[in-house]
Amino acid sequence: MPRLFSIGAFAVYVYAERGNPHKGAHCHVRGKEVTTVVSIPTQIVLAGPKLPKNVRQELQARMEEVIQGWDRLNPIPDTENTNE
Repeated sequence: MPRLFSIGAFAVYVYAERGNPHKGAHCHVRGKEVTTVVSIPTQIVLAGPKLPKNVRQELQARMEEVIQGWDRLNPIPDTENTNE
């Protein structure tokens, strides 16, 4: 799971969901002994504790970077080029 960037004591990660995709795009924000799972791009907390205000603000400011990280690791399959 690559780290996209750090925000103080927190770091933002995304997983590659190949073979076992989750239902929605999300990132993991890890701090010391705590992980919060956040929906992309709505920033709704899906699991874990609420993020500190400064972390939420920085995550919002860098959401395009998070989206690009998710898209790079979880490309949408090309369904138009099927061999039937």
